[in-house]
Amino acid sequence: LYHRHRVDSFFVFFSSTRVRNEKQGDRAVEFDITAGGASDACYCKEPIIHRISNIGTGRMHGLDIEIKCVEEKEYSRPPLQENENLKIICKPKIMNGKHGIRVYRLTVPPGQAARVSFPFKRLEMCQQGSVLTVKSSDGSEVESIPRLSGSYCWRDDGFDGTVKNSGDKDYILLVAEWH
Repeated sequence: LYHRHRVDSFFVFFSSTRVRNEKQGDRAVEFDITAGGASDACYCKEPIIHRISNIGTGRMHGLDIEIKCVEEKEYSRPPLQENENLKIICKPKIMNGKHGIRVYRLTVPPGQAARVSFPFKRLEMCQQGSVLTVKSSDGSEVESIPRLSGSYCWRDDGFDGTVKNSGDKDYILLVAEWH
């Protein structure tokens, strides 16, 4: 199915596979997508019509999220939040003269806890679920963080606290900083 993109977007992939991208009027291009990957694309200035086909053996599971344009002066970007458990995986480029999206990957190994601070609105997307205990800095338990692989939720508030993994595999959460 051919479809059109004309709004800047970012993409997050929950599974790995090989795809074929057929842009209208161009030769088809094949490439691999990787679980946990994130990227952005500028479509406001250069809209496209294309078709994406899964030609690999894995599921094609991901999100394509359109980005609302925000004037740079309207948003004061917080400093990067990288630490031992939290890595930035998609640094934004300027899209249509506006800020892009930063995407972080939070990884908490089994039996460990990670201190995190998200002082921004965000989309949380669970790459790999586990059994968690999430506490805010005041000690209260928080239930809203996505815990099942492929689940996601929107958060309007900030978060400062700890995520403890009581499961038997890494907990991996992708966090898109929104403005």
